[in-house]
This record gives sequence, structure tokens and C-alpha cells, in this order.
Amino acid sequence: MTSWLFRITPSAFAIAAIAAPALAQGASTQWSQNPVADWLGGNTRFALDLSYRGTLPSVTGKPMGLGALGFDLHHVVSTATRDVGTVTAQGYLLRFDNANMRPGFAEGPDDWDWTWRILTFNYTALTDGWLNIKAGHLEMPYGLEWTFDSNGTLRDYQLSPNLGLKADWGVSVNGVLPDFEYEVSVTRGIGMEIRDIGDSYAVCGRVGTPSDRQLVMGLSAFHGDVISPGPLVNRTRVGVDVQRQLGAWTLLGELSVGDDNDDARTQAIAELNWVNNDETLMVYLQDIGRWRESSGNTDSLNRLALGAQYRPDNNWDLSAELRQDLEVFPDAERVFTLVAQVRYRF
Repeated sequence: MTSWLFRITPSAFAIAAIAAPALAQGASTQWSQNPVADWLGGNTRFALDLSYRGTLPSVTGKPMGLGALGFDLHHVVSTATRDVGTVTAQGYLLRFDNANMRPGFAEGPDDWDWTWRILTFNYTALTDGWLNIKAGHLEMPYGLEWTFDSNGTLRDYQLSPNLGLKADWGVSVNGVLPDFEYEVSVTRGIGMEIRDIGDSYAVCGRVGTPSDRQLVMGLSAFHGDVISPGPLVNRTRVGVDVQRQLGAWTLLGELSVGDDNDDARTQAIAELNWVNNDETLMVYLQDIGRWRESSGNTDSLNRLALGAQYRPDNNWDLSAELRQDLEVFPDAERVFTLVAQVRYRF
């Protein structure tokens, strides 16, 4: 485990400095959900988050595990007369067990690590919501993932495999207007950890119709020199995403095209999901396709995923997913994978 205290301390002090004025104000406690939120004061929501995920791939037959213990803080910084901004902090201590497939910041198959999923301050006092400024470790504003929070769930919209980044350190401008919402970010292109990897950077943005409508459409773009297992990759993407709700059913799709170091890349995602009347159960079917071109050759990957997510109350979240590779890139094996997760928030 790399010096994770070094990664926690600066960010913790930054959040404390930002939140302190609002904590002193002690405004309304209408969002308080538990004694921790009440103790913090102000417009605060706070939850502890405990989960364990098991993965069983058919290739090895050996289970892999990922445990997470963290917190989720949402605090509205206010003066006596108005809201100034919002602090969002999601920090997690992770435990990897026999994790042969793992993120780059994990140093081995059996490792402990600390990570900030999200750590931002969104300054909202400039306007009535159409122009805000966000800074910190923020999620890349791109595609379907921007309208759904898949952090800590099995349901995923492949943002990291597509861009090489799911969240990054930097700043963004964002806003909501009557007919559309948007976010444009400029970040360091380094991913989870604060470190110097050369002249890396990333520019990313999405503009779309309001995400609370039955028909949602968005246009996204990304460009940068970003982190990879080897040298920096010059990566460009342009994407379009669509969501259509029809009663209990929702159809989602995303198409993303671009290049890595001038080699063409394409990713397509389609999902059909169903939610029961009391919104405790979701069942979904996903089809994921990727195409990559190199030296005049085009290789492809195609994967199906069938999943279910059960939330009987505000605390428990039980989910499982079956994944089957239909087509894989050269030198890879087709794999059937079973994934299950138990999550408890309190």
C-alpha cells in the first residue's frame, strides 16, 4: 500500500477549510439523516458505506474479492442569506483479495488502498444555477455515466475503458438551464492519484437535455494526453447518448468514436432495464461492443451482461450480474463471469 496518508491529508484539510464557514453558520438541518449529520450541522447528508464484491471468472475458477469501507458526505455551504456551494466527498478504504484484474493504483492482487471516488467543491453563488465552478477530484462529464451514479455498483457504463479515466483532478464549469444542462472540465489526465507523469492533461465535456425527462439526449467530447500502463496516450473521443423511458422500461444507448495515437477506436453500449412499481428491484440487459484499429487491422470485443439490483430499503443494496464474452480481442480468452455484491449504507 503506497503512502495513502499522503493522499488523504491534503484533501481532508481542503474539505475542512471549505466546509468550516457553513458549519459555523449552523443553518437548517432539514437534510440530516443520522447523528453524524446532526453533529456537523448545516444542510448536511452523511452516510457510512460498507460493501463486499465477489467475482468468479470461468477462466481461472478462482474467486476475486473487493471490500470497501467509506463515507459519503454532501454539505451545502451557506451564508445567512444564500447558498454558496456544495461539498461532495466520497472516500473509501479498499481491500483487494486475489485481484488479478484491478485498477492501476492497486499495487498487487492482495492490497489495501485509500481512494477518493469524488472530492469536490461546486461554487454556485455566481448565478441562479446556469454557471457554477467545480474543483477537486471530479467525474469526467461524458456519456451515460454523467447522468447515472454507478460508483460502487455493478451496473457500469464503461467510462474508464473508453477514456482511460473515470475521475480526475481538475476544475469544471457546469450549469442547468430550462432546456439543457452541461459540464466542461479541464483536468490533469492522471486519474486517481496526485502525481507528476509529464505533460498530461484532459479536456472533457457534455451538453444534453435535462436528465429528469422521459427522453434524454446528450453530446460529449474528450481530448487529452492521458495516463496509461505505458507512455501517455493522445486520446480523442466524440459521443452521443440517448435515454427513453417507457413506463417501467427504459432504453439507453451510447456511441463513442475517436482515436488513440491516431488508431481508430469505437465503443457502443445498449441497455434495456425494468423497474418494479415500488422501485426496489431493477433488472437490466447490457450489450457492450468495442472496435480498435491498428496497422490496418480491426479487432473487436462483444460482451453481454444480465444483472439485477435489489434495494428493499434505504440501507441494503444487493446485486448480481452474469457476463458472457461473445467476442474478444486477439490473445484473450472468452470468459463467463459471475459477480455479486452486498452493500450496506447507514
